[in-house]
Amino acid sequence: MGNKAIEAEAPRRGPRPGARSPLQQAQRAASRRAIVAALRGLIGDKPYDVIAIDDILAAASVSRATFYRHFKAKRDVALALYEAVMAGSLDHFRALGALRPGDHAAAVKWVEGLVAIYRGNGAASALILQLGASDPVIHRRLRADRQWLIAELAALAPGFAATRGDSEAAQRARVRADLWLVMLDRVCVEIAVHEPLPLAGHYIERVAEELGGLPRPIERPR
Repeated sequence: MGNKAIEAEAPRRGPRPGARSPLQQAQRAASRRAIVAALRGLIGDKPYDVIAIDDILAAASVSRATFYRHFKAKRDVALALYEAVMAGSLDHFRALGALRPGDHAAAVKWVEGLVAIYRGNGAASALILQLGASDPVIHRRLRADRQWLIAELAALAPGFAATRGDSEAAQRARVRADLWLVMLDRVCVEIAVHEPLPLAGHYIERVAEELGGLPRPIERPR
């Protein structure tokens, strides 16, 4: 068989039709990050409600077509910003698994660490809290993610272990854990983003006490 026949039978190399090259994928990811970063920067200077898509386009230096290749609306950019903030705090939440029951000092230190994360995210932290209260779509997403986080922590942190299962006690434990996460979010935003919160240390102490008081599974006698 001649070389030409071999070449004809050889599989074609390179991306399949319609597939993006690694360079195109990198450019697409970079433009998405630029759009999210643009919104993050803009909310530090003006209220979210008055920010227009044109403002985001100008800040991100992207075209309208590029914007709509990634997002359908401004809300979707806010959700992407929330996802980035959430991803950056997950390891800190998972560190709850290392807290010893009754170690109040460690619980306080953990809450202080979360406040620092909120402070680092600045106006994005306040925006997520605001949209969770005013936007039904984002409210449902935050509520679903809290339940996901509770399930994730149930296998790691003693204070969340009682949330497993379908019993009435487990349901009550999930409600209590959910209320604690809501309170934690509000307190962290108040301390880290808004005007200095009077008696901030006492708020941190109280949130840490609630963490120590989350229900734990009853240990059965051996």
